[in-house]
Amino acid sequence: MKKQKGHTLIEMLFVVTLVGIGMVLFSAVFFSGWINYEVNLTRLNLQAQLDSALTMLEEDVLEAEDFPTISGTTSILLKYPNSPNFLVQQRTYQIDVDGSLIRISGASSEVLINQLLDTGKSQFYQDSQVNNVLVCDLTLQERTFGHLVVANGQKKIAVRN
Repeated sequence: MKKQKGHTLIEMLFVVTLVGIGMVLFSAVFFSGWINYEVNLTRLNLQAQLDSALTMLEEDVLEAEDFPTISGTTSILLKYPNSPNFLVQQRTYQIDVDGSLIRISGASSEVLINQLLDTGKSQFYQDSQVNNVLVCDLTLQERTFGHLVVANGQKKIAVRN
């Protein structure tokens, strides 16, 4: 009788089990790295939106004629000189209840941050230590793969007189 060459069922199950364990370990490392990448990318995107909105607000406040009128903590009204150099006479920044930051100029409006603001932590107020300084605190948050990603920004803007 010829001796058959090959592997036994036990040997095959052992190899399949080892390959399965290796694939599970590889995928766990791969997916955790991918999730960290996505979280960091989300954090960078939130920070870029925050920086852009705060820069636009600062430019508008510095052009304003007078210290902004603060309505509560969620809205500011900027008034501009009556001059041909200014296209609008007033501009409003408003933190909406849905978490959006809206810039209203005359009849048009522009959403600067869309539904990412933490409305409990984002606010406008006058600095209590220094006169004619507007403080803008904005907190953006977004969920990525079950992780809450947060970006905070504060801008203190001294209004020109």
